[in-house]
Amino acid sequence: MDYRVATTIEVLNRATSAIWHEMPEEVRRLKTRRGTKGYGWPMIICAEENTRAFADDMAVLRNAGQDPSLDLGTLKQVVRMFAEAQLGILHNWYGLDDSVDLIRGSLDALEHIETREEYLAYTHELGVYVGRLHWWADTLVPWDDISAKYEEMNN
Repeated sequence: MDYRVATTIEVLNRATSAIWHEMPEEVRRLKTRRGTKGYGWPMIICAEENTRAFADDMAVLRNAGQDPSLDLGTLKQVVRMFAEAQLGILHNWYGLDDSVDLIRGSLDALEHIETREEYLAYTHELGVYVGRLHWWADTLVPWDDISAKYEEMNN
């Protein structure tokens, strides 16, 4: 495996380990961000949705790498396109800049991926990191309270 790809995978793995048991401060700050009309709630629910969509995208792209009919060059381009689109959202809307910097820096590895195995290892690690980021955003959503209020409003 190219050392640049291996190094990037290791960096992503360490970053995931660092946020595995403790909510990243950038996610915690979502509770203080305000969006349109100064509302805080849309920031939380939209951050949950966007990080989930990003994690889902990475899972699909990782799985796509197992399809031998898809060429590696195209797969790498699509990963970059999806990631860059999501990074713009994570930066501009939510200020998740630590994660944006980490992921954006990891995209350079795409230029050095030469095998399907490298692609699968990279997209796996990236997907695990983004999945954990989403998990933390999801914990900010008061699902039980929302469900109870919904039932109350519709009875």
